[in-house]
Amino acid sequence: MKTIILIISLAVISACSFYEDVKDTAGDAYEWSKEKKDQAVEVIEEAVSE
Repeated sequence: MKTIILIISLAVISACSFYEDVKDTAGDAYEWSKEKKDQAVEVIEEAVSE
């Protein structure tokens, strides 16, 4: 019984760690996409103003 509880506990801890990694990666991707959007808007505004 203790072995089953230990295995389940390790699985839950691993899942939480994986979730945090995915959340961090998604946050980084979101920030990167915001920066790229801002750069694209600047280029378009420059092209329109010329």
